[in-house]
Amino acid sequence: MLSEHLLLAPREIFIGTDPRGRPCLPGQPGLRISTSHSGPLGVVALCPAASGHPGIDVEKVVAQRLTPGMLAYVLTPAEHDFLSEVHPSARPTVFHTMWTGKEAVAKATGWGLARCFPSVDVLPGPGDDWFARHTGRNWKLNRLTAPDVGYTAALVTIGEVPLP
Repeated sequence: MLSEHLLLAPREIFIGTDPRGRPCLPGQPGLRISTSHSGPLGVVALCPAASGHPGIDVEKVVAQRLTPGMLAYVLTPAEHDFLSEVHPSARPTVFHTMWTGKEAVAKATGWGLARCFPSVDVLPGPGDDWFARHTGRNWKLNRLTAPDVGYTAALVTIGEVPLP
């Protein structure tokens, strides 16, 4: 995809990291990139630098991850309350929607998961929209349909924000 978009041979493309640890394309200051993979799936988000930083994540939905310890580590109190109201059969998918949303925010902001798990709420809003919320900021979360059944993915684009 990058080769086609940049009109470069794949061997000519280098993905580096910026000062916050986000992937970047040296020599392409007008573009921002985010990547993720899980199992056989790989996803790439590319956007104009003027639009902000993209964050993308894809994860396999694994019901066994929903242990009390994992839920306490990943979810904020608001997310935990919401998830407890979800039908048990839907909890794994909803949990992984929250997880991929937090990872997408971590990648877009450069904050890292250690900051995003306890401080970013990923919850549904009006209609079918989901949002990532942090200290008064709301970012629309784009839930993506993964090509393989049993996976979920999320994309967010965020302008420059300070570290929490």
